[in-house]
Formats: sequence, C-alpha cells, structure tokens
Amino acid sequence: MTERDRLQSFIGNGEKAVPTFSASEMQRRQDGIRAHMAQAGVDAALFTSYHNINYYADFLYCQFGRRYGLLIDHD
Repeated sequence: MTERDRLQSFIGNGEKAVPTFSASEMQRRQDGIRAHMAQAGVDAALFTSYHNINYYADFLYCQFGRRYGLLIDHD
C-alpha cells in the first residue's frame, strides 16, 4: 500500500447534499426536455455545460480539469 492509498478514504464523506429543487420540479424539467426530444425525433441528448447539467440534474460542480456530461434519453 502506498502513502497515497493510505490517506484516501471514500467512506463516510459526509451527508448527502440537500437537493435545491423538489423531486417533482426535477421530473417536470426532465419530462419537458423529453417531450422536445420526442417531437424532434431525438433519441438522446448530451449536455456538457454546467448550466444545463445543473438545470436538468441539480448537480453543480467545479470542473478542475474534469469534463462532465449529462445524458438524457427517453427512459
């Protein structure tokens, strides 16, 4: 085991964050984009801006060199 392995622990990283929006509001947003996708004949949409990821998933992140994406399909 390396020194780095010994120092990293992902167990008990704190409590889950409280959602910014209610579950019904998030469902309304996702249902809305899915309706637009169905109307346009789009099978899936990949969102890469933190604005859209936050809007459709309530996940706000700091990039720090990592790239994030949110995939929304009809399921």
